[in-house]
Amino acid sequence: MITYELTRWDMLAGFMTVGFRNRILLVFIFAVPLFNRLLTLAPKFGTHSLPYLLFDLLIYLVGFAAVFIILQVVFGLVNAFTPKHRGVVGRHVLEITEEGLVERTDFNETLHKWSSICRILSLWGYIYIYVSDSNSYQIPKRCFPPLVIEDFLSDIRRRAKQINS
Repeated sequence: MITYELTRWDMLAGFMTVGFRNRILLVFIFAVPLFNRLLTLAPKFGTHSLPYLLFDLLIYLVGFAAVFIILQVVFGLVNAFTPKHRGVVGRHVLEITEEGLVERTDFNETLHKWSSICRILSLWGYIYIYVSDSNSYQIPKRCFPPLVIEDFLSDIRRRAKQINS
């Protein structure tokens, strides 16, 4: 069993990493602007040099990334700090049981059977335990000594692997 505190700043961090955690969104973030700019540059292929076109593409992609990051921060701040988020912000307890992974807060108690755990990801100071394709537990690593969280995760991986294999 582990206990940790999730803050609004943790929610912002989770919101900021969603693009890296969601493979489809990651493709969209990189592929769509690239494809869009290549289409707009296509008429210039015969009239401009390759270095000019590559520089133009680079400037466009950097500008797109800057706008995307600014919007992500703004929406993340609004999302993290305006709603109450009862059951999300505050103390969480994750317990390993024979039936599955149990999460408890002051507002809820949830059991996720071992077969529902589909992915465990470590990213920028957080562990994400996915209990479905789009729902995960976000655990701040700062709350635990490294060996404690590694033992906890290895137990989860072992149990989920036994069920899913």
